[in-house]
Amino acid sequence: MADNLNQININGVSIPVVKIKDIIAPVYSYFSLNIGDEQIIDKASEYVEGLASSGNLEQMRSFLWIDPVLNVYTVESAVIYGSKQMELLEAITGKEDSDRVELSTPYGRWIAARGRLILKILELTKEEDAVIQHWLNYRDFILELSSTQTGCKIISEIYDLRGLDFFLFHYVGGETTAIKDKSLFENAKKIPIALRRMARTEEAAQVEKDIENRIKGFTKISNQFGPIKQNQNKANLVLEKLRLEAEGFWNDYLSTDVWKALHSDSRTELIDAFVSEIFLKNGVLHGWSIVILSLCKVIKREMSISLFSPWVNIIRKSSFTEPLDATPSKIKKIKTRKITYEMLKRCAADPTHPPTLGQLIFIAKFWDDPIMDECTDLFKNIRKKLKKDCPNSTRAIKNIAALLEEKHSVKGESASVVDLRNSAAHPGREDAFNWAEYLEWLRKLIGKPPKYILRSIIFDLRLPIDKYLQDNFKKHSK
Repeated sequence: MADNLNQININGVSIPVVKIKDIIAPVYSYFSLNIGDEQIIDKASEYVEGLASSGNLEQMRSFLWIDPVLNVYTVESAVIYGSKQMELLEAITGKEDSDRVELSTPYGRWIAARGRLILKILELTKEEDAVIQHWLNYRDFILELSSTQTGCKIISEIYDLRGLDFFLFHYVGGETTAIKDKSLFENAKKIPIALRRMARTEEAAQVEKDIENRIKGFTKISNQFGPIKQNQNKANLVLEKLRLEAEGFWNDYLSTDVWKALHSDSRTELIDAFVSEIFLKNGVLHGWSIVILSLCKVIKREMSISLFSPWVNIIRKSSFTEPLDATPSKIKKIKTRKITYEMLKRCAADPTHPPTLGQLIFIAKFWDDPIMDECTDLFKNIRKKLKKDCPNSTRAIKNIAALLEEKHSVKGESASVVDLRNSAAHPGREDAFNWAEYLEWLRKLIGKPPKYILRSIIFDLRLPIDKYLQDNFKKHSK
C-alpha cells in the first residue's frame, strides 16, 4: 500500500497522502468492475437495497462505518468517481432538476436505496444515530434526499420516526466544526419542504413554527454564552463556550483524577450530555432520553474497558465444560452461565462489538461464581492474575453490578439503569419514563457518594488492571 501513496512534506516531515483511486479500487474489485465503470451506481444501489431488505442490523452497521472496503464513504466515492451521468454530476454541484431526478433514473434509485437503508436502521436502533446524523448533515445526504419526491418522502418518514431533534442534535455534540457555516437549523428546514411535497401543508407550517421557537431558544443561550467581539461566528463560539463549561462541570463533579482517567470518547459523551441538557432546558431540543442514553454509554464503555477488552485473548483460549453429574436445578443455572460465556466468545471473536450494558452486568455477576468456575477456568484465571494488583476487584465488580440493577422510583415509575438504557436506545419508547427526573438520579449514581460508579470503575478496576497489564508486558518483553 505504501508504494501507492503520494508524499507531501510539511516542515521537513513526509506525510503519506492516500489517492482516491486507492480508496475506491477495492470497491470496484468487490463488484467485479474496472475502476470508473458506470455500472457502479447500479451495483451499489443493488447492494444497499439488499442490506436494507435483509434486516440484518450487523451488516447494515458494518456498511455505515466498520467495513474497511464497503462503507458509506468508500462506496459513495466510487459512485461519484464512476458516474458520467449528467444528473448525478449536476446534483453534486447543486444544479439538479428535482422533477427529473427520480426513482426511474439510476441516480434516483441510488438516493432511494440509501434513504431506505437509513430508515431501516432507525427503525431497529438508536445506537447508530450519530453516524446517520453525520451522514445526513455533514456529508450533505439530506440535500440529495430533498432533490427527489422519493427522497422527500424518506425525510418525512425520518421526521415521523425521530422528530425534529434528530436533525439538530448532531450539531450540538461532538467536536465537529460544521457549525461554523452557520447551518445549525438549515438542515432542519428541509423537513417542512419535504412535508409540503407530501401534501402535508399544515404540518409543514407547524414545523416551521417549531423551528422558529427553537431558534429563539438558541438566541437566549447565545445571549448568555455568546461572542464578545464583533464579526465572530456566534453559533460556533456559543458551542465552544458551552463545551468548556461542560468540561469544567464534569471535572469538578467527578474529580480531576476520574475525569482524566476516562476514555476520551466517554469525556466527549459527558460533554455532549451537558450541552444537550442546556439545549433541552431552553427549548432547542425536546427529547430528554438522548441525555440518559449518553450517560449509559459512558458506563458501558468504561465497564467494557475493564471487564472485557483486556481479557479478549484469554476468553478466546478458554473452554466451557458442563459437569456430568449436575442435578436438574443446577442444569438450569449452568445454562444461564453458558449463555453469558458463549456471548463472551462471540464478542471476543469480533471485539468491535463488545458486550452490551446488560451483558456486562451478567459478566460482573458471574465474575466470582462457583457454578461458573466449575464449568470454565476463565474467570478463575483472570482473578488469579489480578490478585496482587487488583485485590478489591471482585468486591467492586459485584457492587457495581448491584448498583446497575438497583431500581429507582419516580412518580409511580420504577426503573434500573439497564431499563433506562434499553428504553432510551430503542425507537418508539421515547415516552416510557420521566427522563428529566431520572437524569438527576443517574447523574448522582455515576458520580456522587456513596455510589460513585465511575470512581469505582476507575480506581478499583481500571488503574489496577492497567498496572497489571503494564507489569506483565514489561516482564514478557525482557
